[in-house]
Amino acid sequence: MKARHLLFIGFTAIVAMAFCQSAFAKDRIVFGGGPAGGTFQVVANAIQVYDPIKAEPDFKVQAQSSAGSVENLRKTYKLSKNVIQKLLIQLHDYKYHNKLHDIYSIILSQTEVIDKSDICNPKFTDLVNTKVLASKNSKSANELKSKLMNLLEDMLKQTVQRSISEYSNVHHIQLRKMIIRVLIYNLRVTVCK
Repeated sequence: MKARHLLFIGFTAIVAMAFCQSAFAKDRIVFGGGPAGGTFQVVANAIQVYDPIKAEPDFKVQAQSSAGSVENLRKTYKLSKNVIQKLLIQLHDYKYHNKLHDIYSIILSQTEVIDKSDICNPKFTDLVNTKVLASKNSKSANELKSKLMNLLEDMLKQTVQRSISEYSNVHHIQLRKMIIRVLIYNLRVTVCK
């Protein structure tokens, strides 16, 4: 009799705890804030620790870093990581040398690079963001866009047998930004050894 009574009390306690847990549980909202260390990730982290958000009784906000533009390309436009990798590997193919030289010339001109120390300066990537990636409708910005689109057209035909025109303007922007960021990374790795 005592054993049954203890079993009943134990079962009741477990059920009560299970219901109490769900009654007090907060909904969890997870959102991507872009690449770790990027502007949107900083904002996302600030949102998750903002006192009025933390004090909200019904939900908990959690920021999570993502792969940024590459992740958007993969998810939104169904470009596999394999295709993105192939595009990036193609940047090292000598047949694109002249096109890449022209693109680098425009980027270095827009960022007013004079010598190696300018490229190795930690603020160089900020300059690329403000003077190249954020630049619109100037002669050099339009020329850079045209050269990048031409490069991407060749690379996509080689990689996935598709034309760049099959993708949206948003997709074009993301691909161009990805290419520029990779080129800047490669440049810095090569020059700043």
